[in-house]
Amino acid sequence: MNFLEKDLEDIIWESDNQKLSERGLPINGKLIRQLNISGYGVADLVEWQIIKKPYVGRVLEVTIYELKKDKIGIFALMQSISYARGIQRYLWCKLDNLEFIINIVLIGSSIDKSGSFCYFPDLICNDNSYGSLGNISYYTYDYKIDGIYFDSKYGYYSSTEKFGGYNG
Repeated sequence: MNFLEKDLEDIIWESDNQKLSERGLPINGKLIRQLNISGYGVADLVEWQIIKKPYVGRVLEVTIYELKKDKIGIFALMQSISYARGIQRYLWCKLDNLEFIINIVLIGSSIDKSGSFCYFPDLICNDNSYGSLGNISYYTYDYKIDGIYFDSKYGYYSSTEKFGGYNG
């Protein structure tokens, strides 16, 4: 069977959020599929939900899911950043004074570890300033006989480093 990006999208779109969470991919809000972000591209899936934050109150949390059937790398990240900028601009222009956070989740069968791309999420400093980029996360998927499973990936480091001590 040739597993396509559209198959991955279909599975996530059609699955119950609780079942996805049990399989390793937490989705808590409402999903929008193939969202055309005027001038910035078409996002595979976008989740939105209202959350409560201490000292702020209600905040719109938007999560962009960029799906790849194979390896995820810098191109997928740059695509997602374009979508995030488009959503940010829309919210600033259309919904004045709205507090929001935009997260990015990249999902693929594996992660490009050939360069520095895999280190990126661990180095993002999220100062919780609203209207800016929140978290960036990587997930891999594995499609087995009993369905799909997701695994959060983080804590990469160079296998040739000589520091010793903590290794993630």
